[in-house]
Amino acid sequence: MRSRPAPDVLRAIKQWFVDLKRLPGGGEEASGVWQMTADDRKEFYKRIPEHLVVRERDDMKYLYRKHGWPNNFDGAAFNADRARLEARCNAVSDFNDIREKVQRQQSTMEWINRDLLKHRNEMQAAESDDTRLAAEWELRKLEIIRDRSLRTHQEERLELERVFPSGRNLLEDELYLGESENLERTLDWLERSLKNSKKREPGLGKKESNNLYLLEAQHVRVRRALDECRADLGQRGLTPRTWVPENVNFTRSQQWRREIRTHELPSKQQFLDQLPVNATATRQAVQADIDRTQKGLEDSLEKDKTIIRLHADKGEPIKGYETVECLKD
Repeated sequence: MRSRPAPDVLRAIKQWFVDLKRLPGGGEEASGVWQMTADDRKEFYKRIPEHLVVRERDDMKYLYRKHGWPNNFDGAAFNADRARLEARCNAVSDFNDIREKVQRQQSTMEWINRDLLKHRNEMQAAESDDTRLAAEWELRKLEIIRDRSLRTHQEERLELERVFPSGRNLLEDELYLGESENLERTLDWLERSLKNSKKREPGLGKKESNNLYLLEAQHVRVRRALDECRADLGQRGLTPRTWVPENVNFTRSQQWRREIRTHELPSKQQFLDQLPVNATATRQAVQADIDRTQKGLEDSLEKDKTIIRLHADKGEPIKGYETVECLKD
């Protein structure tokens, strides 16, 4: 097979990049919505009103051309737009995630209500005290789960209303607000990462020094993207949502432990106290459940404490949870 002259090959490769058949910097391998297949894009956007979907904006090639590729390329503006695009994609994902949580919780409530009816019927049909008490215990456990699910459902609905007041459809203003919130969250993470890296800067190796450089460059991009996004919000008469940095996992685990202690354990203990002394099998089942619940609380708290100590020992304390005393348990 006859080979092509090297100059022709190099000119062809150059033309690939000029025409954006290949994206500079390996962008065709990058993650993000701009690399989705047509089917993936359809799935991603299926819950968004058509008037909000401008697919050209979500294409890397469009961003390159928008910023003057190839002869007058503005790399800084391109990178800021790319950061904004990614934040908008994350806002769409947030909307879908929260709404699906609400829908799943609604389905869970329907399942629980069906099961409650089943156990009430079993309790009424019981032919012995032992059978009736066992069915009553299963009913009590389901009632506890139902009450927890109701609280969770209400919290998730409030979160959906806070982030996306329209609820069913993602409005354009909500998308801009979600973009701003995602950029602010990313900027907060970058600032904390930079602070921790600079503390160790004198002892950084070559690889770590390069990572620090990349963090600084990313910080500049996201800072510019956030400023531009906020300017757009101002033009639309919108005020950025207040975002309070917090470690969501710790907050949720504390809330879970608090709910168990406040609602679930007292309910189980009350049921145990009211059981007849001779209801041995049911008493053992209830006590075993209480013991497992208490052990779960202890394990959850110890896990959080271990993570906090590990981060503190590395000189990278978790914001809001710098010491184990920050856990309000």
